[in-house]
Amino acid sequence: MQLFKQLPTGNAEIFPLATTMASKVAIIFLASLWLAGCASTRPSVTQPTPVGAIHERDLRATCFPPAQWRTRPVAPDPQAKQQVWFSPTGDTAYGVVCISMPIPAGKELALQGFLSVMQQREGEVDLISKQHDRAAHALRFVAQMPDYEMRGKLVVQGFSGWVMFASTLRSRPVRCDELELAESAREATRPD
Repeated sequence: MQLFKQLPTGNAEIFPLATTMASKVAIIFLASLWLAGCASTRPSVTQPTPVGAIHERDLRATCFPPAQWRTRPVAPDPQAKQQVWFSPTGDTAYGVVCISMPIPAGKELALQGFLSVMQQREGEVDLISKQHDRAAHALRFVAQMPDYEMRGKLVVQGFSGWVMFASTLRSRPVRCDELELAESAREATRPD
């Protein structure tokens, strides 16, 4: 399972809500700058993950991958640092994406930019739900892509944003035990 694919070229209608050419250019420019600077040059290696907390320096976050979940190479992304851990079955994943923004942005704008980039990569993104979680200072969302469903938590701090997620393959029955582990890991993740 590859949660993140290489960006296709030639997607002309990235932001359907933009009504003028100037606003489209501005949004595209902000979204590209927003994600710039997060590229990780460190290759992912398949390895058993440790039990408990691990600090991912490149992600600037403390992550809590479930025991026996493994990382796999993820398509390199020049726009965001990311790490994804996969369950032993490969049907479920827990991941963290670190995003740098050129200006401090709110959660709504950050989510719009993130989903726009995912639409470029995946071809289709349907935002199923979103909800502000004031207690966690986060924006929670559920989005469906052609291959998987992402249950995300977006946090913004100054010039940085993090998307922590639990994802399941849409072509397979949801493994509730794995999803629970991924969601627990997502909730425990702490950006620096």
